[in-house]
Amino acid sequence: MEKRVLARPDVRTTVLGFGAMEIPKLNSSDASKLLNKVLDSGINFVDTSPCYGVSEEMIGNAIAGRRKEYFLSSKCCCNTTGTGPGHIFDRPTAMKNIDNSLKVMKTDHLDILQLHAPVPSDLPGGPKDDLIQALYDMKRDGKIRHASITFKNSGPADPKYPAVYGYECLKAFMDWGVFDTMQTVYGALVRYAELAVEKTAEKGIGIIVRGALKRYFPNYDELCDKAALDELCEQGEDRNSFLLRYAITSPGVSTVIVGTKDAAHLQANIDAAGRGILPRDIYKKAQEKLAAVGIAPEKV
Repeated sequence: MEKRVLARPDVRTTVLGFGAMEIPKLNSSDASKLLNKVLDSGINFVDTSPCYGVSEEMIGNAIAGRRKEYFLSSKCCCNTTGTGPGHIFDRPTAMKNIDNSLKVMKTDHLDILQLHAPVPSDLPGGPKDDLIQALYDMKRDGKIRHASITFKNSGPADPKYPAVYGYECLKAFMDWGVFDTMQTVYGALVRYAELAVEKTAEKGIGIIVRGALKRYFPNYDELCDKAALDELCEQGEDRNSFLLRYAITSPGVSTVIVGTKDAAHLQANIDAAGRGILPRDIYKKAQEKLAAVGIAPEKV
């Protein structure tokens, strides 16, 4: 599977990464089998969060012994107390998160730690905000290697759902000069941030994409049918495979994380990524077809 630079100098991740949000739905044995299958397939990027139930614990129990085989990414500012807001953007919460993440995942460092879904107003100090300094203190102490950020998608009732927050935050944060990677919702059916992704990557910031296959809209299949994307699929290729390949073909994308609790779905994603990027003419035709049905990127 192709590898790309995600964060300098030495983080080269597979174009398909694994999102571990769904593994708490499995029992510990099945979660272990799935996580080991992820690594056995060659995938070398695992993304999780303290917000994902016992996901971190399952990772630690299942694959801590294979730690040298994968880059590990988690998040901070997650309120795990069960009361109050889901995220608290302050130093004590971030520090509590990282210490617990290292403990339960049985590792001495995370390759990437992401602020979990702040908007600019959550970081009133700008690039010198104390929370960003906290990330740099973690780097100094060897707890993390790269300081990063991920952007929320909210919910269907929010007019900015699912990709506008990512677009706005990419624009706001790309020039701060403090984040090594950024994670956002992006894919063929959610192209809003496509040009912002490209511009951010041009500044040397690694781009982690999620949601490339998620059915964010009730008319998901109708949109695909109207755009006639199936006409562009290779022989034997299904729609999900094409959509995943569209995302990894997009300029600037380092890795596309897809979460699943199903081994068959995982294998299908591995097979799709194994087909490689779309031919240039097919990618351009897909962009044209999507734009013709109103699915186009916002200008930066």
